[in-house]
Amino acid sequence: MSAERRNELLAKGLCFTCEEPGHLSRNCPKTSTVTSKKKGKPPGISSNAATITEDEDLPPLQEVSDSESESSVLDAQDQEILVYGEPTETFESRLRLWERAIVEQERRLQNPLPRAHRIGDILGESAAALLEFLQPFPGDERVSWADERRDTRRFEVIRVSEDSYEIHDSFLGEMTLLPLAFLKVPHFQIARWYASILAQQLDV
Repeated sequence: MSAERRNELLAKGLCFTCEEPGHLSRNCPKTSTVTSKKKGKPPGISSNAATITEDEDLPPLQEVSDSESESSVLDAQDQEILVYGEPTETFESRLRLWERAIVEQERRLQNPLPRAHRIGDILGESAAALLEFLQPFPGDERVSWADERRDTRRFEVIRVSEDSYEIHDSFLGEMTLLPLAFLKVPHFQIARWYASILAQQLDV
């Protein structure tokens, strides 16, 4: 439509679409209605196979109304979460935890712990456990308070060099050097070996 024609319709107060008075073009009925090709019948496509049953159980009107109101509340909450995300306080607290985890991971990568501290010294721990289980040993009868401390940990087997360990006996106050090669022997009887060492050291 030319500008001259638009000005002419505007001066007469006519619709730009149907050129009739009484409404504007955005409210024109011709743009919001559909005409039917069959006189006296609504527009659309006929369906001869569609059937409608009257026996279908329909929920009471009140139940439908209640469910619609509940779903509308849930929808509103869901939309709020989608639009605004989590509350600021929750988001910031998670962000701080995430930042601390990254800092801790970087620290571990820069300063890795020795393998013995990270996973434990299997040989030393196993040797100490066997000594704990197989006590008493020679010389225990000399310590009057040995029975009172029976429930506490007595032995520690600590690696002191590349090829040796040291047995720390808290009951007797003894420290005994233990070669690493002995611990690597599959059937090494550490309790019998330690008993013989104590017998020599304490002359019992």
